Amino acid sequence: TKPLLEGNVTAKATDKAENPNTSEASEPIKVTDTTAPTKPLPEGNITAKATDKAETPNTSETSEPMKSTDTTPPAKPVIQTDLTGKGGTTEPITIQAEPGSKVELFDKDGNKIGEGIADDQGNAVITPTKPLSEGNVTAKATDKAENPNTSE
Repeated sequence: TKPLLEGNVTAKATDKAENPNTSEASEPIKVTDTTAPTKPLPEGNITAKATDKAETPNTSETSEPMKSTDTTPPAKPVIQTDLTGKGGTTEPITIQAEPGSKVELFDKDGNKIGEGIADDQGNAVITPTKPLSEGNVTAKATDKAENPNTSE
């Protein structure tokens, strides 16, 4: 019901007797985290420090700042909602895109029919501004870089 923390996990079983019986805990299984954090793409001034491995470590002064820019467009958004039979409706559509990006929805003729912001999980829920016409619906995502990047 919640994310596993690193460390040992055990299990117990309880039967359905009138007076339930519970087993001893299982042998522990170690949980490890092998998922790397997402790649940082911070814009702005980046600095660095160096620390040696002396018994009492020594740390350098901070480097001169260097400006970092984001030139990577968001990945192509994915429309999660099944649009079969949705022609003529304005039911909300869920789109998966880069978290924090502006997501725009377009009809078959390329007319913008809605927009929203992807939440921390990358979900944007957009209610079309006019009933969907038959044909392909597309979406694109634009990040919040100093010079914004737009997906396919």
